[in-house]
Parts: sequence; C-alpha cells; structure tokens
Amino acid sequence: MGLSRLILYLTALLLLLAGCQTAYGPMGLHGGYSDKHIEGNIYHVRFDGNFQTPLRMVREFVDRRSEEVCRENGYSGYGIVTTNHESESRQFYGLGPSYHTAYVVEATIKCRQ
Repeated sequence: MGLSRLILYLTALLLLLAGCQTAYGPMGLHGGYSDKHIEGNIYHVRFDGNFQTPLRMVREFVDRRSEEVCRENGYSGYGIVTTNHESESRQFYGLGPSYHTAYVVEATIKCRQ
C-alpha cells in the first residue's frame, strides 16, 4: 500500500470518528457518563458530550443515567436537587486544530422509594 493511500485511509477514518455524537455509555475517550454516591440516597451524575452532541441530548443522557443509578440501588425514581449546565470550548484536531463547544451537564439527585 502506497503512502498516499495510507494517508487517505487514515484521514477518512479520522473524519468518520470526529463526526460522531457521543454515544450513551460510561466515560470514555469521546465523553460519556460518570456518577458518584454522595451519601444515603444522594448521588452526583455527569455526562460529557462532544462537539457533535447537542445540549438537549446531554440533558436526556443525565436523566437516563439518573434513573438507572436509582433503580440499580433499589429506588423507584429520583428528583433533581441541583443541576448545572456547562459548555466548554475544547480543541479538536482534524485537518487542523479547531475549537468547538462541547456540553457537560451535572446533577445532584435524590433517589426516592
């Protein structure tokens, strides 16, 4: 395989990966959720999206993970105690460095019976 063909394949792969929204799942290279038990029935849930993930979807992922955390710990539902929506500018590299907005949403939740 020639060098120019290899460069073409690698460029196509990078563009494909860069064009993807953050999938729902645990924190990874391209974002995801994390959670932490605070005390009793109080938890902190966070979802980091990438620049392709709209704020609406990041909020939905926090809600989804909040529901999962409470059910996994024997509760029937949850209420949000506090929430924080952030946007941050991150540098991404493709054909050149560029800055894009990526959303992060954090919530402190209280699980209920």
